[in-house]
Amino acid sequence: MVKELEEKKHMVQFGTMLFHTGDLYGTNAPMALANILRIFGQGMKVCIEITMMACDGGCIKMGEKVIVVAGTGSGTDFAVVATAASSTNITSLRINEIICKPIL
Repeated sequence: MVKELEEKKHMVQFGTMLFHTGDLYGTNAPMALANILRIFGQGMKVCIEITMMACDGGCIKMGEKVIVVAGTGSGTDFAVVATAASSTNITSLRINEIICKPIL
């Protein structure tokens, strides 16, 4: 699948899933942040996470507005317009608009 996407000129990024750690510098901040984002739905956490991963990997630029789509095992059901930021500049990341989200 990666080769097929790259042949069609799409960028494919593999990176660290930033909220999949229970300990960061002696705190449980990543897990706490993930749980707060899940208040809006699992898709919100994933949208934030993949935006930072794409920025960290150079696929998108800091400050670039992007449409981010995510979901769960049952399919994509969450989309936002975000202003991108890297994981080291998380406070610069902005959710400009929630396009769609499931009813929880």
